[in-house]
Amino acid sequence: LYGPPGCGKTLIAKAVANSLAKKVAAREGTDQHRSFFLNIKG
Repeated sequence: LYGPPGCGKTLIAKAVANSLAKKVAAREGTDQHRSFFLNIKG
């Protein structure tokens, strides 16, 4: 997800993960790494 701070990106990610019964792997916006999706089993 991309957008300015405080617009609800983390909230949306957690809501989607909750509805799919999955865990969320959070990354800080200050990380200078390429974006990627994580598949976390749990």
